[in-house]
Amino acid sequence: MASTSSFRASSSSSTPSIPRTSTYDVFLSFRGEDTRYNFTDHLYSALGRRGIRTFRDDKLRRGEVIAPELLKAIEESRSSVIVFSENYARSRWCLDELVKIMECQKDLGHAVFPIFYHVDPSHVRKQEGSFGEAFARYEENWKDKIPRWRRALTEAANLSGWHPLDGYESDYIKEITNNIFRRLNCKRLDVDANLVGIDSRVKEVSLRLHMESSDVRIVGIYGVGGIGKTTIAKVIYNELCCEFEYMSFLENIRGISNTKGLTHLQNQLLGDILEKERSQNINIVDRGASMIGTILSSKTVFIVLDDVDDRNQLKALLRHCGWLGKGSRVIITTRNKHLLIEQKVDELYEVEGLNSKEACELFSLHAFKQNLPKSDFINLSWRMVDYCQGLPLALEVLGMHDLIQQMCWKIVRENFPKEPDKWSRLWDPHDIERALTTSEGIKGVETIDLDLSKLKRTAIRELPSSIDLESVEILDLSDCSKFEKFPENGANMKSLYDLSLENTVIKELPTGIANWESLQTLDLSSCLKFEKFPEKGGNMKSLKKLCFNGTAIKDLPDSIGDLESLKILDLSYCSKFEKFPEKGGNMKSLWKLNLKNTAIKDLPDSIGDLESLVSLDLSKCSKFEKFPEKGGNMKSLKRLYLNNTAIKDLPDSIGDLESLEILDLSKCSKFEKFPKKGGNMKSLKRLYVKNTAIKDLPDSIGDLESLKILDLSYCSKFEKFPEKGGNMKSLKQLYLINTAIKDLPDSIGDLEANIYIIICAGVEKLETQCLYSRK
Repeated sequence: MASTSSFRASSSSSTPSIPRTSTYDVFLSFRGEDTRYNFTDHLYSALGRRGIRTFRDDKLRRGEVIAPELLKAIEESRSSVIVFSENYARSRWCLDELVKIMECQKDLGHAVFPIFYHVDPSHVRKQEGSFGEAFARYEENWKDKIPRWRRALTEAANLSGWHPLDGYESDYIKEITNNIFRRLNCKRLDVDANLVGIDSRVKEVSLRLHMESSDVRIVGIYGVGGIGKTTIAKVIYNELCCEFEYMSFLENIRGISNTKGLTHLQNQLLGDILEKERSQNINIVDRGASMIGTILSSKTVFIVLDDVDDRNQLKALLRHCGWLGKGSRVIITTRNKHLLIEQKVDELYEVEGLNSKEACELFSLHAFKQNLPKSDFINLSWRMVDYCQGLPLALEVLGMHDLIQQMCWKIVRENFPKEPDKWSRLWDPHDIERALTTSEGIKGVETIDLDLSKLKRTAIRELPSSIDLESVEILDLSDCSKFEKFPENGANMKSLYDLSLENTVIKELPTGIANWESLQTLDLSSCLKFEKFPEKGGNMKSLKKLCFNGTAIKDLPDSIGDLESLKILDLSYCSKFEKFPEKGGNMKSLWKLNLKNTAIKDLPDSIGDLESLVSLDLSKCSKFEKFPEKGGNMKSLKRLYLNNTAIKDLPDSIGDLESLEILDLSKCSKFEKFPKKGGNMKSLKRLYVKNTAIKDLPDSIGDLESLKILDLSYCSKFEKFPEKGGNMKSLKQLYLINTAIKDLPDSIGDLEANIYIIICAGVEKLETQCLYSRK
């Protein structure tokens, strides 16, 4: 079997990212005198047999102006296959073609597949050997074009491609054709952008597929209607479809089998698998089943059978696992668990409803185009969430409905349609102004959403004392740019649970803040004059979200540690904030701490006591130099951002962060050494060390069994990739651009990821190493 070498893989050589109407699937660029009647001719025929519409220049009629026609053909093709051969660079025509191809790659998402036919890839990349000789002839008369030609050759040679070294050409051509077919026919399904709670469910199903195994696997997904079975299957299909040469997604089998019959589904399945090899017109179910069994058994397929509700449907489409070729994967979705048991699927997964938090988020995304309910509709939103019982479909349908908001407003207004001072909720700025100017004041208001930016007069500086603030539940004064002071009775807001003062000029909060016992959200974002949080602020036991970002605050009182319910603390862009309080570690519920772009220099050891912390952001803290030794105690931490800091190293305890998934050290210009125990971070998926002073990585880096992305770009001192780096079995993307590395260890060929990308400039020995995508 022919072997294939791949070079500096880039996403540019994958499926085109911009779908558009194309005349051709592939444009063939080649040097006629080298390969027209052998390799290129055989490749052209093989592509045609797979139904891949291919352009080659000998199709042009005699007497036509060739150059414009070629340029047009390139633009109208989804991809190009470039056959670099001994005399390729001796043709200015070929070089002009190549320049146009690389332009289309950048501008149109045009995919590029280079083949290095009996030429050294480094000669193409560096214009040496026969390529160098060709350019020597161009120096005198073609100086204006030479830079573009050289750049195009270098860019193309840096892409993932094939280098036939030995073996039968027919084997190479088969592999190349299949690879191109798979990439060009990677048909992803449309999925709603507002997906909530999907990641954990997709992960559970993906684990059951055991993609690392070459065995056949069938996984059943079951649950009530509208629970999200089809959506989960679509997301997984989109993630995996490009890894299989043959794939099919049969949606709504229950409905289609009732209206169009099982033969229609059989024809669709075989049409998806066979593509243009041959068309089918099955009209007898048993005949179709026999054909499916015969054809699938010789192929590695990925099939989704969606919404199955009858045993006969499975008998017609997938009788048993013996119908499937080695390495095949099938997902079956149904409301009937018994069907899956009867089918003897390998594993089952029951889709449960969204939890209350996820359900509220999904409803809000559809109803309000934001993650949380609007302040006027919190109670109603929760009623809707309870009513839908975690069913995503029900939540989506109710949330896109315009009548929801109109219904709420009507309920509020119905008793006193022309007297806003008697309404329980105020949202319209004109109504708020009318209510505030009445002599009786506002006695029964529960919610005020004060967006006076919609009025011409935005000069409100304080709330009138006539407002009975004790009953107010929500108060939104954001963007009231002249609001600077609470009334004296502001301390009595015992019912208040949401207070937004964003972008006001308030300087301080009332001394009676301790009485805000129901407050859950306090937003002081962009209050440029706010400097000090009151000592008694720690008494707000219900507070969950506290935002100071963009304020003039310098420090926090120790009492901040008494906020036992606080989940989110945002101090980002507080340029004067220098010190995190020692007792801050007492906030046991805190799961997100944002200190981005502050003046903080270090963190207290008590930071390790934040047992619930999931995300810690210290990016752009230019004075931050040392991560605390006890920081490794944060067992729940998943995301740690240290990019653009002055940090020089990390303590060995970093290896104790067993849940960490993302570690970003990009642009830490003083960072020189990755800790040996860093390999203990078994959950780490992304490691960014881009543009640091790091020189090497410890062998323990190979123990990062979950790592998918490793970015060492622009590490100008990085010279040697560790020998055990090949142990990172999940690695998909490795960036080494502009490093001092000259070659990679042989172990890099042991990487077993489905897809991984190597972007590496200046690696001299890479072309001799086995770096290729595997199924």
